[in-house]
Amino acid sequence: MHALRIRVDAVVSASDGGDVLVLNTLAPVFLLIAIGAVLQRTGFVSPGFLKEANRLTYWLGLPALLFSELASSFHHASSANLVLTAMAVATGLVVVAAYIACWVLRLPACRSSTPCRIR
Repeated sequence: MHALRIRVDAVVSASDGGDVLVLNTLAPVFLLIAIGAVLQRTGFVSPGFLKEANRLTYWLGLPALLFSELASSFHHASSANLVLTAMAVATGLVVVAAYIACWVLRLPACRSSTPCRIR
């Protein structure tokens, strides 16, 4: 017996592929949102857990995903090292400039992981 297998890339190449590509991109996002809503309404997860999971995703997951996607996209570019170096140097200069500005303006240090408000 032969198992029936559906290949998404074959469907994309058979048509214009725009609808299938959008569906393949957005379906997992909406599915995760729906699963989270169901788990919260049934009381399977507590609001405290959802808050901490959201913080973990925001501060760890999204930067890791961004770095991973940037690293894989620059791998095929011819001038990837130059662009990546320029981005790293620019980011470092902005961080150093911000620390110097805070030191000159004598802004108080934050005691939490969230950005401080300037009063």
